[in-house]
Amino acid sequence: MEEEKNTINTKLKKKHFNFLLLFPWILLLITIGGFAYWYITSQKITTTDEENFTALVNNAQKSVEEHKYADAIKTYYSAIGVIQTKIEPYEGIVDIYLTKNDPESAESVIKDYVLYINNADKSTLYYKIGNYYYEKADYSKAEKMYNSALSMSNETMNVEMALGRTYLKEGEFTKAKNMLSQSGYSDDNLSEATLLLSYIESISDIEKAKETVGGVYPTSKWSLFFDEMQETLNSLTTDEKFNATKLARLFINRGYPHLAVEALGKYADSMDEYPDGLYFLGRAYLDTSRYDDALAVLTKAQALGENLSGIFWAEGRAYYKKNDLDNTMKAYSYVVEESGTNLSKDLYTEYITFLMDNKQYASATTSISTVSEKVSDPYISLLGAKCAYKSGDLTTLTSYLDKVSASLTSMSLEERKAFWYLRIREHLANSLYDMASSELKELLALDKYNPEYYLLMGEYLLTQEGQVNAARDNFQLAIDYDCNNSVTEEAKKKLGK
Repeated sequence: MEEEKNTINTKLKKKHFNFLLLFPWILLLITIGGFAYWYITSQKITTTDEENFTALVNNAQKSVEEHKYADAIKTYYSAIGVIQTKIEPYEGIVDIYLTKNDPESAESVIKDYVLYINNADKSTLYYKIGNYYYEKADYSKAEKMYNSALSMSNETMNVEMALGRTYLKEGEFTKAKNMLSQSGYSDDNLSEATLLLSYIESISDIEKAKETVGGVYPTSKWSLFFDEMQETLNSLTTDEKFNATKLARLFINRGYPHLAVEALGKYADSMDEYPDGLYFLGRAYLDTSRYDDALAVLTKAQALGENLSGIFWAEGRAYYKKNDLDNTMKAYSYVVEESGTNLSKDLYTEYITFLMDNKQYASATTSISTVSEKVSDPYISLLGAKCAYKSGDLTTLTSYLDKVSASLTSMSLEERKAFWYLRIREHLANSLYDMASSELKELLALDKYNPEYYLLMGEYLLTQEGQVNAARDNFQLAIDYDCNNSVTEEAKKKLGK
């Protein structure tokens, strides 16, 4: 009897011991179950949620249309507070940050809400950021974003096309070829992939390139580019240097300088009879940031005496990238002198902007004065006005603005905006407030979202009694509307005061 009693006690102890072992696991299961129930019920989207979400997204989009980006971001975040799993507010916020040239903040949106955004939507957002970097020619960062997009989704033909294009921009020919050879492209993507493949193939196998570009009927967007490539391929001969020169010209014009280097680089020391080839190789080196190589080749081309304006322009850019101020000025000055009345507007604007950026106001003023005697285009006088303003010469500023005003109606929108900005600056500096007030209306009429207008309006209001709060509001609008950081720093300083 005693033995039976001991056996029962032993069994009870074992059960008690087993229960103690199991208790933490039971508690964990209860906790997980409770969390799962909370998560499922918390994620349940009601009709009211849908309606509130849609209203908030619509309001945010309206704010974007009015360029009220700060308000739009706040409203998009309110929409996320209602429904966290839909892409519209995330996409809207990313688009705003990219518009404001703030890709880092755009990327942080994805990282901060990584648990709520599904992979397909993450892919879409990374693709957008990649496109931003691509447009800014930051191909390394574009590649990183595209690869992130590629890892998130199976529906990625647009991403694969973008990545193939980016590899080609970087001179990664094998990677580019592998990506562009993917099956599944259609429409514009198929046309572009085919064209770029023919570019790569043409360097080593002209017949293969002809076969590739002739094997696809291009979309209307790409038909002219196909025609250009086919005409170029059909014009090639047995002269390899001639062929490389023609192909390099096409590659540079289409924005793929690494291909031009690949085509021409091996002939760098044996092209004395091909001045165009040396020029295009120099351009290709310049566009791939090989500035010393560019200058060496361009110097050879210069000695042949052809296309000197183009050569010196390229040299000027190479010296500028090397921070060689003296040689930059010499190269640009040569082109300006030799061009006479046929002076390129782009080249001259580039040159004077370079001088102003480097505070070479005396050199810029002398050049503008000389050129304006030969070239009567009003953009020359506008450049003179900009230079006078930057150097603080109000008398010369007035003189040049008076010259511009006679031709104002024939100038571009951006030139007219620049004119009124400088004219208002002139009159504010001379305390001619009534004139400035009238001219502010002219500037606003050209672009109601122009941040420079709101900066100037804020400065004007500070001259008027009791208008401090209104001035503050205008400085804030200048910051909100400024997508290129052209006035933000100055407006913040005004707000700080």
